[in-house]
This record gives sequence, C-alpha cells and structure tokens, in this order.
Amino acid sequence: MQTETVRLSRQELLNELEMHGAQIRSNGAIQCPFHDDRNPSAGVYRGDDGVWRFKCHGCGFGGDIFDVRARALNKPLGEVLPKRDQKPQRDKQDNAKHYAEWDLVLADVPGRIEQVYRYTNPTTGHEDLIVIRYIPEDGKKKFRQVQPVPGGFALKAPPKPWPLYNRTRILQADTVIVVEGEKCVHALQSIGITATTSPCGAGKAEYCDWSPLAGRNVVLWPDNDSNGREHMHTVRRRLETLTPKPGLTMVEPFEMGCDIGKDAADVITELMHTVHGNTGEANRLLMQGLQRAARPVGPAGDVQEVIEQTIRGERKTIGWPWTNIADLTNALLPGTVTLLCGDPGSAKSFMLIEAVAWWHAQGVKVAVYELEEDRSYHLLRALAQLANQSDVTDCGWVARNAEQARQMVAENQDKLDSLGFCIWEAPDRQCSRKELVEWIEARAKDGCRVIAIDPVTAVAEVENTWVADSEFMSRIKHISRQYGVSLVLVTHPKKTRKAGPPQIQDMAGGAAYERFAQTILWLQHLKGYKSMPVMTACGTTAIEFNRSVYLAKTRNGRGAGTEIAFRFDGQSLRFAEQGVIVKDQSTKETTE
Repeated sequence: MQTETVRLSRQELLNELEMHGAQIRSNGAIQCPFHDDRNPSAGVYRGDDGVWRFKCHGCGFGGDIFDVRARALNKPLGEVLPKRDQKPQRDKQDNAKHYAEWDLVLADVPGRIEQVYRYTNPTTGHEDLIVIRYIPEDGKKKFRQVQPVPGGFALKAPPKPWPLYNRTRILQADTVIVVEGEKCVHALQSIGITATTSPCGAGKAEYCDWSPLAGRNVVLWPDNDSNGREHMHTVRRRLETLTPKPGLTMVEPFEMGCDIGKDAADVITELMHTVHGNTGEANRLLMQGLQRAARPVGPAGDVQEVIEQTIRGERKTIGWPWTNIADLTNALLPGTVTLLCGDPGSAKSFMLIEAVAWWHAQGVKVAVYELEEDRSYHLLRALAQLANQSDVTDCGWVARNAEQARQMVAENQDKLDSLGFCIWEAPDRQCSRKELVEWIEARAKDGCRVIAIDPVTAVAEVENTWVADSEFMSRIKHISRQYGVSLVLVTHPKKTRKAGPPQIQDMAGGAAYERFAQTILWLQHLKGYKSMPVMTACGTTAIEFNRSVYLAKTRNGRGAGTEIAFRFDGQSLRFAEQGVIVKDQSTKETTE
C-alpha cells in the first residue's frame, strides 16, 4: 500500500505506466503493460483514501504507483517505496542544492574529478544535463547529475524523460551504437564511430527519451554482465515503440572479445593497443567485428535467435522418464511452466519424486521445494522406488525387518545423499507466494534447469486469491524466461469439481494457472484396473492400467487431448508407461 504521506497525482501514475510501456487511449482506457493486452482492459481510479491506483481486469494486477514500479522493475515493493522520513522524489528535487557558478559545483565534488559529460541540446545549443564522474576516497567511481537552471546550476537530474547523450552527432549519423555509459561513447567516438547512452546507467533506460534514434540503424552493445544485458533488452523494448522504427541489431559481447564484466571501452582500449594507436585501422577492425557479432533483434530476430540457440544446443527440451509424455508435450523447454494436476490419492507426488530422481540421474540440475512433509519423508519414498520395496514406508514393517531396512539404506546411501541435496523442505508454517518467488529465483540463479514445487496449492491463503495467483504466475514465468529454466508445479483440482473427464477450468488456481502454463498434465486415479486398446511400440493391443495422464494442454507439443495409460505399482511405487489410449473416433475427446 502507498505510504500515508505520499499522495501522487493521477497524471504521475499515468506517466509511470507509460514509462513502462502502457498505451493510454483518448477515452481513458489503458492497454496493460504486464500482459498481452490487445483490447484495453485497464484503468486508473481514486480510492477513498485519496490515492490513485491502477487496475487491470485482464491479468488482475492492480496497485498504486509504487506497486506498478515494483512490478515493472521486477523488484520487491520495499525497494521502491519512499522511506518513512523521506519526501517524494519531486520534493527532494525541488530542494536540490543550487550553485551560482560552475566552479562552485566542481569545488563541492567530494573526490577526484575524472570526467565531465555535457548533454547538449542540438536545437538550443544549451546543456540539458551535466554528469560529473569522480572518485571519492573509497576508490569506487561515482556520478553527480547537474542541471543548468536560471541563475546557475542545481544538483539534480532534469525532468523526465531524460535526454540522450551525444545528440548532435546522432543527427548526422545513419548508424548509432548504444552503449552503457558516457565513457564507452567517448571510446567509440575516439575511433570515429558515433555512439550514445542514456543517463544514470543500467536500470534507467525507461526514463530516457529515445526518439532521436527513430528511423536510424541502431546497434545495441551491452556490458558483459546480467545487468548490462537486461538493460539493453529494456532499451530494445523502448526503441521498438518509435516511429519510424529503427533497424535494430544487438552485439554478443563475447564475440567482440569482451570478457565477463567488461564493456565497449575495454574492447577499444585493447584494440588500440593491438593496432599501435592507428585509429583508422581500429575503426576498420571494429566494424568488421560488429558485422560478425551483431544479430537482428525484433520479431524476425527473435525467431532467428531461437533457431541459433537450438542449433547451438542451448535451447533443448529436457525429457521425462516416460517416452510418450516427453515426445507429445515438449514440456520442459527453457522458459516454460508445467502443471501436474491430480486428485488426492492419484500418487502425483510419487510421480514427481520419480521424475526428479530420473532428471538428477541424467545430470540435470534440479531442485524441488516440498511444501508438505519434510525431506526425510520424501527421501523414504525415493528409497522405496530405488529398492522396489514399498514396505520400507511402513513403520510396522521396518520395525519387524530392521536389518533388511538398514541394508536398503546402505545400498542406496550415495543416491539418497545426492538426491537429498535437490530437495528443500518448507518451514513449519505456510509459505507465502513472495517467498516461493524468491526461492525460485535463487535456484534459477544457482543454475538449476528444472525447478519444482509440490504442491503449489499449499501456499498461505490471502484475501484476493485470484489476484495473488495471477501476480505469482506472472512473476515466476518471467523468471523462467529470464534464466531459461523449466518450472513444474504440482496442483489439485478444485474441491467443487464435477465428476467426469478433467477440465482445465476445474484446476485450482483457475484462469491464472491455465493462462501462464504451457503444459498441463492431469493424472487420473482409476477405480481398479481398466482394459482398453493402447498403442504401443509393438502395435495396438488391449492393456490393463490403473492410472492415466490426460494431456490437457501441450502448447509446445502435438499431444493435446491425448490420454496415456500407466500402471502404478504398489510394490515399487513407480509408474510404468503403457502407451497412448486409443479411443473410438466418434467419442474421442478434444481440446484446444
């Protein structure tokens, strides 16, 4: 909730929304920036407390200006809220320190000045912004933004949108390279290449006016770190809104000889050393490198990148222990969410732990958060599967067969130890959605390729569950795409589900889960064994089975509407895939 002392205007909320990509129509309707909102489904309203808020009826997201900012920047709300003793940014700006002369500005800088960068307006010839780069006593570079004002200078950035750097040369160039930081602009300029940057570094691209680049050929050159790459993707999204659209390519820093943590300025320094200061030769070699390392971005470029990632083996699906599920769903591509739904007693947790153990044995880095029961409970089930002996989960049997149980643990100790480090257990309370998001992101940053939660429906209840679920699914889908991981969420049907074939709308979490997931697997527990024709590798034959998996949604595969027969063995607690169930064509179930 917005702090009581900060009541920002309707226009400031609209400005914030536009800054993050919202489209505002003349009738006040808003195209939400947080989902594919082809028909405006959002608006702003003023609450009884006087606070202006945003609400989208499509994805369910809503909140004040700080909620919008936190969502757009993918930051916790606490990081964007004003402190209790802090005035709104505009009040702080209005109370900025003023200087009558430039020398007084320089004299007040608390450190050694390295460079002064002047953002000159090519229309007026005057400076909109001056950035001072300096080194204080701690040796870490810092920056100060200074705005020329009537009667002198103010220690503050100019009003948003902020200006681009080097605009005079941009007007004279057909091709412009966007880099991060004024130092990189000057490095490229030193060998005759026009470049630009937005003020204040990574994470602030949305506050800048990028219109001077409309219609030009633009090359995006990110710093070789995660912040630099994310910054350039934000720049790209801003540039794609310009008219006429610029021609966009993006450099792969590694292919320019840019090591981790390095930037364009570092490359120019090395290049100038190699050519012994010959700027003409440096220009020629750099342009050759850019032609090799820069790839188109935009709709066609995105498709090309997917193709190249697939060719390089960076984009590939992870399999399952069961061939038909793997082949018919392609569920575990990078950046995907899979739901495993099933009634209580269908043994979906056994199916998940079997899959987790299989992925781990295949060398896939996997993590599972067990929200019900502790790690030992689930490892005991894994032991039963490894030893093909369900009796080990029965306390009475273990007490009567102590030595046999000990022997089973000893024979599988290495596997249990290794698998155990893939399992996290919930604290002695219900987790919040926020905690799950933080756990998923931590595992993704740690390099996990498959991340599972069992069951996601065990999260703490909140007042507006449908809004919370939509926000949760949106956040974790963003993480899956950002880090190229596959998420597997175990869930349940609604308690009010009617009897009959599984329907997506009967799944807990409803529309939010259905919309954000690429794959939905519905595990069904049959009463006893059922015999039906099943398509196997040896042809179609009648087979008995006691479980089936209905492929309710397979956005990346061809198996939507297919049902796969399984036998769940009560002795080994494992699933054996039997084949695809062959149904009479006149009664065959279909799904979109």
